[in-house]
Amino acid sequence: MLLSPGEYARAPVIELLREAARGRIPLDRRWLRAILESGEACAPDLYAFLREVDDTQLYDLSWDILNIARHFATPAMIPVLIELARRIEREEWPEPLKDSFRLIGEPALEPLLQLRSQLADPSELDDVLASLGVRDSRILEALAEELERDPVLGALALSIYNDPAARPLLEKALERTTAEADRRELRDIIERLGEPRETEAPEPFDIWSLYPEEGLPDFEELASEDLVALLESPEPSWRAGAAAEIRARGELTPEIERRLLALAREDSDPEVRGICWRALLKPGAPAALREEVLARLADPSAPLVERRHLLLAVADTEDDDALVRRWILDFYDNPATRAAALEAMRLSANPNFARYMREHLTDPDLEVRRQAVLGLGSFGLRAELHRLPALMRDEALRWEALASYAALAPMEPSRTGARRTLQKIEEIAGGLSEEEASIVAEVLDDRLSDAGQPPAFGEAFGQPRGATEGELFEPPVTVSRGRKVGRNEPCPCGSGKKYKRCCGA
Repeated sequence: MLLSPGEYARAPVIELLREAARGRIPLDRRWLRAILESGEACAPDLYAFLREVDDTQLYDLSWDILNIARHFATPAMIPVLIELARRIEREEWPEPLKDSFRLIGEPALEPLLQLRSQLADPSELDDVLASLGVRDSRILEALAEELERDPVLGALALSIYNDPAARPLLEKALERTTAEADRRELRDIIERLGEPRETEAPEPFDIWSLYPEEGLPDFEELASEDLVALLESPEPSWRAGAAAEIRARGELTPEIERRLLALAREDSDPEVRGICWRALLKPGAPAALREEVLARLADPSAPLVERRHLLLAVADTEDDDALVRRWILDFYDNPATRAAALEAMRLSANPNFARYMREHLTDPDLEVRRQAVLGLGSFGLRAELHRLPALMRDEALRWEALASYAALAPMEPSRTGARRTLQKIEEIAGGLSEEEASIVAEVLDDRLSDAGQPPAFGEAFGQPRGATEGELFEPPVTVSRGRKVGRNEPCPCGSGKKYKRCCGA
């Protein structure tokens, strides 16, 4: 059984880190709270985790560990901070790392000097030493070396250090300097050296603002046995996500089917019940199961969120069924479920529903518009291609418009043709982000596959997991957890498919 949020408080910190790095638990405030409540006693586990070599880790947690160390900024965190400093892949140290050492002050001096002796370029560390608030001859020696390497940077560091003993060093540097702008800078530093100054406090640091209240495990990367274990999670969203990923993989053993059926019938959460029904109702499913799903769909007491999944399930598995068409139109007649009806129309691929996509491109309901825009591509409505460039400029519909345009744009069925089409779409769209290009490339590759041709892009636009070389300590981007999910994540509509194969297709 995987850790659930209710068990975090009893788990060792290093286990919380390992599970998060493997994608088995999310980096959210519940995870963070369990670590911070252990106080600075978590430092040995933070350090031990950084030193581990584990091929099962999907994510580099260096930035998260830095956040935790910065939150405490006590001498106990010095080994953690030094280890993080060793791992830096870029010239400039992140401010939280510098601020942590500055807040700790004198206890950090010896470890920093030892680290400095091991670095090829200690310039960033010299900046920290200068602002440590400690007078020590070894700091002055270090800054003198910096002054020899780079008179301007060295002078600025000595200005921060603000020790009058540095005056002779700066005067010699002034004698060696020929550029007038640099000479003015040096003269100004010499003149103000030793003057009383207010110490600039580090920027306030709110670690809680960096993490969502609740997150989800990385279902796509979990082993099948982990997904099955998550079906028993006390977290409804975790059960739903696991069921959706099980459906996406199509790995329904008799035991898994039994567990899904039990959840479909008895789970307390309607979203979980609906997703489990959808996972079970696949082509070739027993007639009795289909009848049970249709009966539940017809039950007016069943929650709409559950019935929505049931409608999508039958629409996705029946080629042309009059009863299913009736239910789709019943949902369509209700404004509250119209978006689900259009989605079911797309899944059914019934050409009689194509006209609804045209009619709702300007619907006041955003979710309905999204389904209509996607429907243009699903139904191959090339006559509407001219309407998509304007929709690409609507941030709320850009992804859908790009995907449908890629599905409809004229394209020679060859690798060269696909690459030219991608270039044309990029021009029309005013440029593409890496993720947008990935979506377009995926659709174009699918078109090549349908034409019996090899892909033009493959994984060229795939999103790497974790940190790659040169990215260490790049702060994570805050991403909306609403519509814009990752291309390989389970679709938030609950279809059980990956986003790229469903609403992002």
